Amino acid sequence: MKLFTYGLWLITALLAGCASTVSSIKEDKDINLDVDAGYLLLGVDTNQGLQSIDIDGPKDIRLTSADLRSGTQYILIDLAAGDYRIEEIKLNRYWYIELEEGHWDFTIRPGGISYVGHVEVQTRSNFWLAQLTDDLKLANRSTEALVFMEEKFPSILQNRELRYDGPGTDPFLQRMQAQQEVAANE
Repeated sequence: MKLFTYGLWLITALLAGCASTVSSIKEDKDINLDVDAGYLLLGVDTNQGLQSIDIDGPKDIRLTSADLRSGTQYILIDLAAGDYRIEEIKLNRYWYIELEEGHWDFTIRPGGISYVGHVEVQTRSNFWLAQLTDDLKLANRSTEALVFMEEKFPSILQNRELRYDGPGTDPFLQRMQAQQEVAANE
């Protein structure tokens, strides 16, 4: 009986540790978030479609190829508030990039929209069909993120504060929203 109980415990632990597959929000409809939840806004700029991006945190998630096509796109999802880390970028079925700690960390703030930057991945294949990464970085493009939210998700943006919560600091988004509120009140 002990072996059966141990087996059930082990299976439960393994399943609980798996990342949930999520897809980006497509409709500009602000939902009632839990008290300890916020929105993640992540830009992805790649010259080839990616298979997945794994993000570890209070709720481990996996972004899939449906949201990681070649070109530039934004991913907006609701998540539990807390500290997160982009753990791994999977280029295809066989090639992946594990990321160093530090620069790939970010925070989701309760009730707000946390823009954490643009994951920029430029890859190429060589003669032996191996994926080579020429350029990989998490870049802050706050202006582009603000324009994207104004055009695609104005209802969500109207009710929430958009902040840069990626590596480093950048008060640009807060200043822009403050100026827009002043202009609206005049």
